[in-house]
Amino acid sequence: MLLSELLKIHPDTDVISIINENNFDRFSRTTSNSDGAICVYVASPQYIKTIPDNATMVIVAEDIYNELNNEKYGVCISKKPKATYFRAFVAAATSIKSEAKPTIIGNNCEISNFVSISKTNVTIGNNVKIEDFVTIYDNVVIGDNCVIRSGARIGVQDYNFFEDEDKLVHLPHYGALIIMDDVEIGFNTVVGKSLYPGDTTVIGKGTKIANGCGIGHDCKIGENVMIYAGTMLAGFVEIGDNTHITLNATIKNAIKIGSNVQVDMGSVVLRSVSDGEKVFGNPARRVVSPK
Repeated sequence: MLLSELLKIHPDTDVISIINENNFDRFSRTTSNSDGAICVYVASPQYIKTIPDNATMVIVAEDIYNELNNEKYGVCISKKPKATYFRAFVAAATSIKSEAKPTIIGNNCEISNFVSISKTNVTIGNNVKIEDFVTIYDNVVIGDNCVIRSGARIGVQDYNFFEDEDKLVHLPHYGALIIMDDVEIGFNTVVGKSLYPGDTTVIGKGTKIANGCGIGHDCKIGENVMIYAGTMLAGFVEIGDNTHITLNATIKNAIKIGSNVQVDMGSVVLRSVSDGEKVFGNPARRVVSPK
């Protein structure tokens, strides 16, 4: 697709110029591992070094343009790079929707009559139990032997907005959610699908998520993780294997938490946590055991 064509659908008075325009296949963050030709935006010079090799279009502010090595890609100069990027993303909505495929439900599943499941683009494995008043949206894959408790919302359009002039505009989510085998999701927990098509929110094999949790879009949760009641994960959080996130913890967006970590109750995690550490507090700090 071409940025100039998308901006005809969603006119943008903030665009100053488009230089050496190239086609791209999809939108992506600079820090995501995305295949194909991508369009990204850079709102601060510190992120120039994160522009991936497969970026063919970059949207930047005028004061950043001269710092770019723009021989590799086309450039759109905008007064508001983030807004221009997401306006184009919204304009591309009709062309990036996934193909509708009939929902598939495996064998020996126990699914309440009071469950709402999208008729398209859902795959549910074998021996899955889904209780009353659960909603499962499209672009969701659920593995074998999973349990989803009453009131859960699986694969939601997450809480993503961008500022466009004097209003907030919701960003449609076109990615997926993959729940591996042997996962349990508690009562009234909400799990978001990923924002960009081709990306996924992932809940690893054997992970247990308690009641009233919020799992943001594009999170990557490892295997055998325990997430206790009231925990909130913002978007793009990554958690390694065998980690415990205890009661009412809050984890900032894009934080990386290693394997075999314990995040104690009520912690507010603002920085990434290495393997094997225990953190506690607001802001969360590493707990050092006395020798």
